[in-house]
Amino acid sequence: MNQKTTLVLLALAIITIFALVCVLLAGRGGDGTEPSQLPHCPSVSPSAQPWTHPAQSQLFADLSPEELTAVMSFLAQKLGPGLVDAAQARPSDNCVFSVELQLPPKAAALTHLDRGGPPPAREALAIIFFGGQSQPNVSELVVGPLPHPSYMRDVTVERHGGPLPYHRRPVLIREYLDIDQMIFNRELPQAKGLLHHCCFYKIQRKNLVTMTTAPRGLQSGDRATWFGLYYNLSGAGFFLHPVGLELLVDHKALDPAHWTIQKVFYQGRYYESLAQLEDQFEAGLVNVVVIPDNGTGGSWSLKSPVPPGPAPPLQFHPQGPRFSVQGNQVASSMWTFSFGLGAFSGPRIFDIRFQGERVAYEVSVQEALTIYGGNSPAALRSRYTDGGFGLGHFSSPLTRGVDCPYLATYVDWHFLLESQTPKTIHDAFCVFEQNQGLPLRRHHSDFNSYYFGGLAETVLVKLGPGLVDAAQARPSDNCVFSVELQLPPKAAALTHLDRGGPPPAREALAIIFFGGQSQPNVSELVVGPLPHPSYMRDVTVERHGGPLPYHRRPVLIREYLDIDQMIFNRELPQAAGLLHHCCFYKIQRKNLVTMNTAPRGLQSGDRATWFGLYYNLSGAGFFLHPVGLELLVDHKALDPAHWTIQKVFYQGRYYESLAQLEDQFEAGLVNVVVIPDNGTGGSWSLKSPVPPGPAPPLQFHPQGPRFSVQGNQVASSMWTFSFGLGAFSGPRIFDIRFQGERVAYEVSVQEALTIYGGNSPAALRTRYMDGSFGIGKYSTPLTRGVDCPYLATYVDWHFLLESQTPKTIHDAFCVFEQNQGLPLRRHHSDFNSYYFGGLAETVLVFRSVSTLLNYDYVWDMIFHPNGAIEVKVHATGYISSSFLFGAAQKYGNRVGEHTLGTVHTHSAHFKVDLDVAGLENWVWAEDMAFVPTTVPWHPEHQVQRMQVTRKLLETEEQAAFPLGGATPRYLYLASNHSNKWGHPRGYRIQILSFAGEPLPQNSSMERAFSWERYHLAVTQRKEEEPSSTSIFNQNDPWAPTVDFNDFINNETIAGEDLVAWVTAGFLHIPHAEDIPNTVTVGNGVGFFLRPYNFFDEDPSFYSADSVYFREDQDAGDCGINPLACLSQAAACAPDLPAFSHGGFSYN
Repeated sequence: MNQKTTLVLLALAIITIFALVCVLLAGRGGDGTEPSQLPHCPSVSPSAQPWTHPAQSQLFADLSPEELTAVMSFLAQKLGPGLVDAAQARPSDNCVFSVELQLPPKAAALTHLDRGGPPPAREALAIIFFGGQSQPNVSELVVGPLPHPSYMRDVTVERHGGPLPYHRRPVLIREYLDIDQMIFNRELPQAKGLLHHCCFYKIQRKNLVTMTTAPRGLQSGDRATWFGLYYNLSGAGFFLHPVGLELLVDHKALDPAHWTIQKVFYQGRYYESLAQLEDQFEAGLVNVVVIPDNGTGGSWSLKSPVPPGPAPPLQFHPQGPRFSVQGNQVASSMWTFSFGLGAFSGPRIFDIRFQGERVAYEVSVQEALTIYGGNSPAALRSRYTDGGFGLGHFSSPLTRGVDCPYLATYVDWHFLLESQTPKTIHDAFCVFEQNQGLPLRRHHSDFNSYYFGGLAETVLVKLGPGLVDAAQARPSDNCVFSVELQLPPKAAALTHLDRGGPPPAREALAIIFFGGQSQPNVSELVVGPLPHPSYMRDVTVERHGGPLPYHRRPVLIREYLDIDQMIFNRELPQAAGLLHHCCFYKIQRKNLVTMNTAPRGLQSGDRATWFGLYYNLSGAGFFLHPVGLELLVDHKALDPAHWTIQKVFYQGRYYESLAQLEDQFEAGLVNVVVIPDNGTGGSWSLKSPVPPGPAPPLQFHPQGPRFSVQGNQVASSMWTFSFGLGAFSGPRIFDIRFQGERVAYEVSVQEALTIYGGNSPAALRTRYMDGSFGIGKYSTPLTRGVDCPYLATYVDWHFLLESQTPKTIHDAFCVFEQNQGLPLRRHHSDFNSYYFGGLAETVLVFRSVSTLLNYDYVWDMIFHPNGAIEVKVHATGYISSSFLFGAAQKYGNRVGEHTLGTVHTHSAHFKVDLDVAGLENWVWAEDMAFVPTTVPWHPEHQVQRMQVTRKLLETEEQAAFPLGGATPRYLYLASNHSNKWGHPRGYRIQILSFAGEPLPQNSSMERAFSWERYHLAVTQRKEEEPSSTSIFNQNDPWAPTVDFNDFINNETIAGEDLVAWVTAGFLHIPHAEDIPNTVTVGNGVGFFLRPYNFFDEDPSFYSADSVYFREDQDAGDCGINPLACLSQAAACAPDLPAFSHGGFSYN
């Protein structure tokens, strides 16, 4: 037996075992009991159901085939025997162009829907072309009632103020066919010599096709269209194969015999006719570019050359679908709506209700406009208003598993257009529930379960016995605040990665608080080499120009505990009477908690913090329960015994001390608003009052995961990268490669900034720079099935912060592949050549989530199969609130009986170290402009021609774009290497942000986050500019340790190693729906890194997930279409691991 035979038998044995396992799983439960309900994924999708009885409301349902037929019969009877089938009609004929639903008047519809009145008459709208009349025109007729029409009324004058001129009518398919016949049979033979030479043209071969443009002329009354000629490549898009010949056809005459060619354009020059072009060609006066007709020079077909691979993630319903489709109505536990398709306007939905209450009567597409620019006549004049062609008319069947999830519900659409008989587009709509793999809302509370970092043994030995565990350290002690990875120099890393050099020494960065020295300070020490450190060097002066002032240090958890002890044990008893009256306060009850704010003071050197007091509701967010008391604590002194309360704010008024507040309360001078301590007046807990329902959709891997995670490295068939978590800066990825080629060295979060407004002291001064608290430090365990898909890969994170021993956050990262339920690309061709090609959008996601006191930030790095990287942050968690008093609505919205949701902005800053085809990159800005241009073929007319503007940005100032200012729509970093078409290989930065206004630059603390000034800035990469911010900026924003604006100093950015610094954010005015939590929907911002001429074509063309089939092929054949294999590949239910959670304390 040879080796090949052995391998075949082995493969067959494995397949047989797999099939037997599936059968066994199907036949018995996991414990050997009788069959359970979950062993199989559903093998068929939920299907749309017809109306169960005729009396059901069909107000917005598109016309049925029976209704369309009835209308057509009625019109034929009323309009007489001269009516011609539109499929055969010439311009001089009368014909029915279209019949579709006439929407009912809104008042009549609401009377029926809301007040039980009778349904309004069901009617149709017919558009009639009267080409056979003495004054040809277009008329609109309303026909009803359906399903048995008995009347017809002309609404043309009522709607349009008069008859519609005949030249405005859309072009019938018959008219296009007649134009084609004219061009190919009558006109092109006049230039057969040129066409044979340039385009291998023979009449019988039909290797050329025409493509229409619009509008049709230069002034009202015209009907003259430029048609471009293209190679007709079977099974591929002809749109990419112009031969350079364009013809201006005047087809206004009612008799096609009178149509003419008004102008000819060929490869850059205009001619009066094809005969003139032929004459000049024969005379040798035409420079002909011969274009091969086989599609060489590019990947033109949608058929991928790569064989199918393992199936992409598939979504199914573990306990069955959770929505229904009946007729044109969709219902789920939350939503109901009716849907339809306007033949010309496109998709539309009606009577949209959430939990039974209507939120919108109609949401509909109206038009889709595309405006082109170019230097050929077809391009420079094209303005397609697609409604004139028919957004509904040209709907196409949806391909299962590409256009929509495989198990979606598919619905047909019936229409009557340019025909006398109704037609059907099968699977024209799909309805599905999609698990986005993202939490809608979440909050992880570990407020009373503080976690601490640790201390490297070498640092402990080197710094001596005076070093105190940071978990117990007082301000006057020496302690190790943090230890984390010291990133290697880029040059050394690349020498190792790209040229096989030795790896750079692995080192740690330790931050030390020297509170016990005569001049207390903060120092940064680099320790190495790991894992056996032998040296330590102080880099504080090198990095910061001198020792770091001690007041800039972040606040230790021990310091917060000492402040709490001071407030609750020493200060609050001075106002015991008031607190007992207003807030049911007793020391032993501990029903109040403090909430921190920042910055800490009003000028450099201060360390005075406003703390708000809130009810501590067990199992719920205290952030929504202010009692109206705020205390300004001065904690600058090294001895906590010397800390003082500088000012007191209570329910709208300031006091010098709690004792003064108590005295005035006892004297009856304080108007006290008593606030219940049980959270009444709102839904404060995240525990839903609704019992669990059927499980949501679940995605799984029918043929196993298609990526791997080894250590901190992720690999898929397309992408590889390394990931990590900066203790303060947050998630970061390195050495990002697509198909083996590095596109970026580093993409990392730098900072998250929140600026508040309000009328209480805690709110009006708050500017949180979350990096100072620790975006990585306050990462939380990810909850399986909520924070990430249930079957994601979860990875732990180890850290050493404010402790002498390392701790672990279990499940701190997740990596997963997500089927987006959306095509990445697709095309359905139903003329000239009949085929479908497409690719489902399946992305690889790296995620971590940080809970910074009240807010939760979901950080995503998303890798697309076309070489694009998406970086996104979603905000959820609790809003911050303050006590409601005075002119509160200037600063937000009331969200509770005594609670104001305070206005604020969110901004995140990112570092993007792109290496586009090498280290030396240039920055290009591209945009568009309309330029008035004389129409070349009619000089008496002008046209606004769109063209591309390009500018090379040469200095850092030129590449710094202030927030709110004009930013080029296309900005990309490019190499001096070109792709096949001669364009510099580039990656575009596309920002998705709706940021609020930045803090004015005349603010004394604005320099601490001067990066917020810029939407985008590109600078030279420097090792001494590793980050746009510093953890020391929060507590001394008036003299910031790092001022990002200093990075922008007019240095050249031409041919340098560059870094793009990106800001994305949004304005948040809290509202009732932020209770109990802010949702991620609409609260996500970020940016894309998109290839821009980096490749020679779309690299997803080489995806093993590509789907392609032609009309003459069986799309249900597994050998033709890999999606047809899913019914076998996904025969077994996924093997789900038991649910687990990383907990609330980290050991």
